[in-house]
Amino acid sequence: MGNKKFLYFTTLITKSYHLFILSVVLQQLDYNIDKIDST
Repeated sequence: MGNKKFLYFTTLITKSYHLFILSVVLQQLDYNIDKIDST
């Protein structure tokens, strides 16, 4: 049972980490698009 719980938490952490990376990348893209628009 403990092993299953550990697996669940690892999956949760991995998913949230990927979401974090994705949001950072999207913010970077938005920033670059804004820079292009302003020129």
